[in-house]
Amino acid sequence: MAGCTSPQFGAPGTGTTGAAISGRVATPESCFTGACDNPSITDGKPLPGAIALFYGGDSGKLEIEGETECKGSFEVNTTGEGSYVLYAVREYPEEGSGKYVVVKKGINNPRGDVGEANAYTTSQVIIWERANTLYGEGFTPFDASWYAQYNWRWSFDPAKLVLPVSEIPNLEPSTQLKAAVEKALSECRDPQEDKDVISYADAIAKTQFGAPGGGGGGGGTTIIVVPTPATSPTSAPATLYKITGTVYVKSEEGAAVPYDNSKGAIGLRLVKKADSSKIEDTFTENDGTLNFHQFLLVSM
Repeated sequence: MAGCTSPQFGAPGTGTTGAAISGRVATPESCFTGACDNPSITDGKPLPGAIALFYGGDSGKLEIEGETECKGSFEVNTTGEGSYVLYAVREYPEEGSGKYVVVKKGINNPRGDVGEANAYTTSQVIIWERANTLYGEGFTPFDASWYAQYNWRWSFDPAKLVLPVSEIPNLEPSTQLKAAVEKALSECRDPQEDKDVISYADAIAKTQFGAPGGGGGGGGTTIIVVPTPATSPTSAPATLYKITGTVYVKSEEGAAVPYDNSKGAIGLRLVKKADSSKIEDTFTENDGTLNFHQFLLVSM
């Protein structure tokens, strides 16, 4: 790509209605010739000549298509969406190969300079993709090799996401995930196709959103409940129970550790098996323990 021009595009097939935004796309190593130095890039080398695809967090559809120039920079006009997920893609090693370098980023409150898309932001988006693949409804991760054949018409239903696009910048990749993403991008590969990347991202998604089949939102927990009988204060032949226990989550190393409320307390509800009516609500303590107070075990 010759020179350092600054392409600018709006929404495919529509007029531009929002503010102008700009940013940069970087890979750990240069996979392509024609890049210009860019001192604004903080993590890697510029990715020139990439197609910049912006999918709306509200619409779930392709809203803007742009291109990075030789410094890896882009500038586009938004379409009024409150958030976007950006996929910057370029075929490698040449057009027609069917293989792509893909860098990703979640963008909130799009105004002005939206920052840099790099290995870290790519890791964040992959966690988002895996969480919605595992626990959302009908979600299919972005596949550059596939959707390139269909004018990039990938989409998703925002109402069926377990994790909205607006949450992507808040996700925290593990050291292992970021390293695996960096390795894939350094080798000019799509991290989404790397088994180690997916394994590390799945571990984070399962820890934060629950095990498959478990309904999500429980933090991937295993609840150990230890019933403690107590003497009834009445003369009736009944037993009062106090249920105590601990909520465990799986660490990145695979070990079960008590949940520490670092991401907020987990709410638990005790219900009757017969009709699912509520008996009591409680929340985890800072050490992961839970307590349901004394209750009469009758017609459960």
